[in-house]
Amino acid sequence: MTPSNKKKIVWGALLALIAISLLFSGGLTALENTLIIVALPFSLAIIFMMISLLIELKHEKNKMGLSITPDRLPKTDQPFKSYSED
Repeated sequence: MTPSNKKKIVWGALLALIAISLLFSGGLTALENTLIIVALPFSLAIIFMMISLLIELKHEKNKMGLSITPDRLPKTDQPFKSYSED
């Protein structure tokens, strides 16, 4: 996705005008509040992604047996293998 230079200039100008209008209308506080409100949905998406990753890692650990138990400890100078080579 490579936007044309015209689109880049329009978006840049729009963002600058929004930031300038927020600074003039409410000062830096208004700009900070707007940024926090805009970032909130993204933060929630990141939190949900972290939760789903943890659930999937737990599922993978349980299904593949990826845990160290005393009977599966590696011998000296041997790497740990969480799977059996059949």
